[in-house]
Amino acid sequence: TSARLRLGIPSSTMRRRAALRKEVAIYVRDYPELTAAEVRDSIKADGEHPWQFSISSISELMSEVENERAAS
Repeated sequence: TSARLRLGIPSSTMRRRAALRKEVAIYVRDYPELTAAEVRDSIKADGEHPWQFSISSISELMSEVENERAAS
């Protein structure tokens, strides 16, 4: 991990969160009526993200994206 940090490579947790956030941002933009559970189910159905993620993490990411959109 020290080599990774020295090279400026983010942790796998940070990379996964960033990838999931990108996907959530698309749903927020294109399907704003969907709930966090519906977004999670849709992302899981695509099968592109093999790791586990909860409805609460999707909800948190949705809020972040919505707040950024409102601020711009």
